[in-house]
Amino acid sequence: MSTQEACDLTIGTWQSMAAFYLPYQLASAKEHNRHIDIKTSHHYYDLLEQLESNQIDGALFDDREVQHTYWSKLLFKEDFYLFVNDQHPIAEKESVLFEDFKEEPIVVPPPKVRCSDTSRKSVQAS
Repeated sequence: MSTQEACDLTIGTWQSMAAFYLPYQLASAKEHNRHIDIKTSHHYYDLLEQLESNQIDGALFDDREVQHTYWSKLLFKEDFYLFVNDQHPIAEKESVLFEDFKEEPIVVPPPKVRCSDTSRKSVQAS
C-alpha cells in the first residue's frame, strides 16, 4: 500500500483470508493512518456482485478459474496440506499425490465455499 496519500478502502474477501492474511496487512495500514473495512463472503460471485454495485472497492479471492473483467494480480500461493491419522498408511509417506488418496473420504467445506470446489476439482483431475 502506498504511503503517499491517505485513503479509506472497503475490501471484500473470504473469511479465511480475513482471518489469516489480512490482519498483517491491516496492521501495516493502521501504522500509516489508513482505514480499511473488511466484508467477508463465502463465494467469489458474491464478491464480484459487490464490486459491480460499488459496495466494496476491491476483492481478495482465488480467481484462477473465474471469468471476470476486473484487473487482478497474484498476491501469493499457498500449499495444500493433507491431515491423516498417524496409523493411516499414507502417514508413512514423505510426500503424496492426489492419486494416493483419491478414494479416501475427505472432509471439505460446504459446496457454497469456493475452496471446496477447488479441492474437488484437484482430486478429480488426478
